[in-house]
Amino acid sequence: MSKRYQILFLIIFIGLGSILCSSLTYATSTSEVSAWVDWSTFQVTVNGSLPTYNGQSSSSNANAGYTDIGVGADPQWASGWGSLTSLVTIPNVTGNGFTTPDLLQADGSAIADGITSTYARATANAYRIGYFYVESDSWLIASATFNLEQIFSYDPSFETVGGYNEYRIGLYRVNPSTGISEKIDENLDKFFHYGFQGSGNMNGTWTETDELLGISYFLDGGYTYGVDVSIYSDANCGTTALAPVPEPATMLLIVSGLIGLAGYGRKKFFKKGINI
Repeated sequence: MSKRYQILFLIIFIGLGSILCSSLTYATSTSEVSAWVDWSTFQVTVNGSLPTYNGQSSSSNANAGYTDIGVGADPQWASGWGSLTSLVTIPNVTGNGFTTPDLLQADGSAIADGITSTYARATANAYRIGYFYVESDSWLIASATFNLEQIFSYDPSFETVGGYNEYRIGLYRVNPSTGISEKIDENLDKFFHYGFQGSGNMNGTWTETDELLGISYFLDGGYTYGVDVSIYSDANCGTTALAPVPEPATMLLIVSGLIGLAGYGRKKFFKKGINI
């Protein structure tokens, strides 16, 4: 192959490589969510007094996955509201749920690059419950302050990302016949904060402090009750992996190479007496 052909093929190769690299550069998105509660803000009173807990426990769990691959950490449990962490990390995704005597937190983060994955999802949850006996009819009042954070970084022309935090204060009564904790009111305890879903540009960090104050419920005497706080955190993102429009300079390289090849081929055939 002559040097002229080598140069022309090099020009085309550089142009095509530039298109490929530009598509890989733009097909990336990340999303992160985090929710936590400072345990000092969690207050429960029964008829105006702090209950005496006869049982306490905490748990945390994390899951992560992308495309058709998923992995999860087994729930970690601790009695007495001790310290524990449940962490999952695989390529592109991380889930992390943990509790300490002073903190309850769940984190999730995900990255979709359009090359090894087109969708990534990470979830984490953390949970804490305390049990106490109520001798006579009483009023329970509970409150807590939750801190929520979501971070998104993506190209809104090509990517879709999402995430939300669910947090709650739950109330249960232990069935004396079975010893099973039964939820008192399904409508009492669920609260959601959704992040970006669908189209639009929500790049950046979103934070909020939310207070659940004065959640009250009448308790019949003679039962053991449980009150809990739980946080569920979810982050997901996907990429369409669409290649952006090539830059003018890239297209000029390719066109120049093709024109050069055509002109060189025409000149060569004319020299051989073939009219094209």
